[in-house]
Amino acid sequence: MIQRQTMTVQETALYLGVSKDLIYSMAKIGELPSVKIGRRILFRKEALDRWMQAQEMTGQSEAVNQTWQ
Repeated sequence: MIQRQTMTVQETALYLGVSKDLIYSMAKIGELPSVKIGRRILFRKEALDRWMQAQEMTGQSEAVNQTWQ
């Protein structure tokens, strides 16, 4: 049996804890890593995990910079 490598918009919204509308908006402007196949937008969990990690690091560095200003 082949395991799926992608998540739908609905699954991604649940995984990240945000609305489907936000997922659609972020994917449309390229803020979230996604792939469009036909009319479907799909997301790989690994890519989302890396994206979240990068967001955490950016948030941490911004907090450190604000502390020193």
